[in-house]
Amino acid sequence: MTHYRFGGSLGKDQLAFLTHTEDWDFNFKDSSKVISIFKKGETADFRQEFIAAIKKDMEGIDYRIEEVGTASLKVMVSGKDNQTALPVGLYVKETDLDDVTDQHEISQGMFRALSLILQLNYSLLAKIPSCILIDDIGEGLDYERSKKLIYLIIQKAKKSAVQLIMTTNDRFVMNKTPLEYWSVIKREKNRSIFYNYRNAK
Repeated sequence: MTHYRFGGSLGKDQLAFLTHTEDWDFNFKDSSKVISIFKKGETADFRQEFIAAIKKDMEGIDYRIEEVGTASLKVMVSGKDNQTALPVGLYVKETDLDDVTDQHEISQGMFRALSLILQLNYSLLAKIPSCILIDDIGEGLDYERSKKLIYLIIQKAKKSAVQLIMTTNDRFVMNKTPLEYWSVIKREKNRSIFYNYRNAK
């Protein structure tokens, strides 16, 4: 199982030194290693498909980006001769902006969506069989983007061998999710009772 805490940082608070390819090694279940996962996907046989999928999925939730990559942060590069010794972060180039947006400048909601989309696409393209748990899906996103992200994730999971579990207590998120995918958990003392489309239609 890979556990994505959508209410957390999903790697926004981490940079990486990527001077050698062995530095790209990571535990795929560690969702904070988003930069290393991106570098793995960027150098894989499915590189073009990987980058295109990220851009397409981000556009699907109304973040129009024309470029995504890794680079040293702009504030670190200023006045430095040797940029290769600096840590790198993710960046995006949005279609309607003139300059790139560094990892620390990307809003928390946008970065969570980018990180999740990036990691899901890598998992699917690399054909890594897994169970994916996304906790607090939609946290930090507005309603429209949240529901589009949920729809996007469900469609991706339906076309793959991945088992998808999403948790939320957000009524707006629940209303977007078809009832056939629901499991409602009711706690009674030390017991948890599950109601779903099959046992409590």
